[in-house]
Amino acid sequence: MRHYDLNQIRESFKEINKKNIACRKRNLKYLQKEYPDIYAGLIDRANKYRDGYILLPGTGGDYIHIGDPPNWFDNIVNDNEYIWQLNRMKYWFTLIDAYIILEDETYITKVTNDMDNWLKVCNPPESYDTKLYNKVDPWRILEVGIRMQEAWGYFVEMLISTQVITDKLLEKLIESIHRHGEILYRVSPKKHPGAATNHYIMEMLGLLWIGNTFKQFEEADEWKAFAISELERCSKAQLTIDGAHVEGCPMYHNGAVKWFSTGVIFAGGTNHFSTDYVDRLRKSLCYSIYSFRPTGTTVPWGDSRANTAAVLGALYGYIVFNHVGYLSSIRKFISINQIADILVNHLRYINDIEKLLMEIEEASKDYTLQMDNLNWQRDINQVMYRTGWDKSDLSIFFACNAPIVSNHAHMDLMGFDLTCNNRPLVVDPGVFTYRDCNERYTFKSSQWHNTLTINNKDHFKYLTSFSYEKQKAGYVINTDAHEKLWYVVARHHNYEPIIHTRLMSLVDKKIIVILDKVEHLNPEDTVQLHYHLDSTKIKVKKGVVYTDQSDSNISIYYDENNFKRELIKGAISDEIDCLRESTLLQLNSTNPLVGETIFHTVMIPKVSSELSNVHVNIKQDNSRIMCIIEVDDSVYTLIWKDNKCSIDM
Repeated sequence: MRHYDLNQIRESFKEINKKNIACRKRNLKYLQKEYPDIYAGLIDRANKYRDGYILLPGTGGDYIHIGDPPNWFDNIVNDNEYIWQLNRMKYWFTLIDAYIILEDETYITKVTNDMDNWLKVCNPPESYDTKLYNKVDPWRILEVGIRMQEAWGYFVEMLISTQVITDKLLEKLIESIHRHGEILYRVSPKKHPGAATNHYIMEMLGLLWIGNTFKQFEEADEWKAFAISELERCSKAQLTIDGAHVEGCPMYHNGAVKWFSTGVIFAGGTNHFSTDYVDRLRKSLCYSIYSFRPTGTTVPWGDSRANTAAVLGALYGYIVFNHVGYLSSIRKFISINQIADILVNHLRYINDIEKLLMEIEEASKDYTLQMDNLNWQRDINQVMYRTGWDKSDLSIFFACNAPIVSNHAHMDLMGFDLTCNNRPLVVDPGVFTYRDCNERYTFKSSQWHNTLTINNKDHFKYLTSFSYEKQKAGYVINTDAHEKLWYVVARHHNYEPIIHTRLMSLVDKKIIVILDKVEHLNPEDTVQLHYHLDSTKIKVKKGVVYTDQSDSNISIYYDENNFKRELIKGAISDEIDCLRESTLLQLNSTNPLVGETIFHTVMIPKVSSELSNVHVNIKQDNSRIMCIIEVDDSVYTLIWKDNKCSIDM
């Protein structure tokens, strides 16, 4: 066991801790005065944590008692994420903040008691064999990295020089931090040779934090330099030139923005990184905004949740680039109270929250987004379009990307998420759980997304929670937007010899027309169209299904001559382990299908549930498809040819 000069270590952090505590007190007192509900929520959570009640994956959305101290190994809810996230100790942040503002030692005693117990019972593996760091225990390599850059790092930056921690505990803590560094340096690169997973970013952030923070370690400079070089590799491998994270999941993208930004913060500025790293990071901030619904939640694509995580991207953009515009753009869609509620969990990097919130409010009054309405992420085959940048505008998120890069993706080729009039209407259901269970499959299945299936089969076979069979190609061919028409064309080959090509279009900024061309059908084949409605208030009439809500509605018109409708009870998950009811519309083909067939769906979003008179006529002329849509007194002719679309009105 190494021995360190504990007095020297305490002294080296004395001014840092003093400055950080003063900053935290100032920010918390401001929240207590101006945002009492947010402050009260923080203290309420701290009280629950102090008493041993924590909210984690697998706890059903409720706080449960996990022991005092916790049992760091016992998977009491049969969810691996429970053990992994428990061992990240993120609840320490709130306990530390409560101690700082209230000066009540019971909060910090909970932290130090848990720390002492963890250091006693959670011994690291004796070797650096990568297989030992992929188990359901405290030493999975991802948790090794996250502990350092987050909860343990926060404790050190706030309190290591103070007397809340004894010399005996401090010595064990320093030794464990050094061991964490050795493990990250030796194991992580072997586990992630391609630097292609978001896990590796977080692990290298842990190593960077150790190397930059503990100059007493003889390896500190080597670890810091190595971590920066590996973050550079992660950036090239994971952020596309258009600015998206390759996994294509908006929530994880927002996490990546935070993580890559945190690397800049830990290193001491953008000058420690290449121009390419900084440029990709800057572009990634735009993706965060594009994938943020006008309704104020992130599109829950893949293993994403419909949360406000885009604010994180905007916040870290402000911290790294000193540019409030990202946050000002987000302010258009959510309240300043919602922003403040998010920022309270990131006070570590905010010197003056009062100044920041005032800057956001002031800038948002006159701030105009200099962003196009259409964004095509070519490398990950995603298209995001909206009619404008107000809450009431219509937005569509569309994707067709196979083979998938990450098993966080779902089986939803050519699916989409649609919002309008400040409400999600036809949506992605979210993630619900990571457990390998029936619900995991259901939420990933093609049938629970807004897409087309053949013979009621998924686009590719689900194997386990994080694995699929090999997939064939799926891709976006073209997209464009004009004053009266937006469209996207995509195709996938996963039903070969059957090939599915979809044209999704927005006509006159108010009518969604979907044309599905299916080739090489046999008489025994059947086709299903699936639409996931964020509503339980559903009405039906001949050839139309529509919602009947007080604020915003959508009507879906279909070909009743070729399809029989079925309404199925569904569910949407906005947060892990939490469900709310929804409705699945499934349209099942009723007639024999041979060769090439065109199917149509028309959707019209309105504030009221008033229906339109809709008639559709499809004509084919060699390679040209003409779709004539009559809506009340208007007639539109869509012309689809050579993967392009035009309109006559």
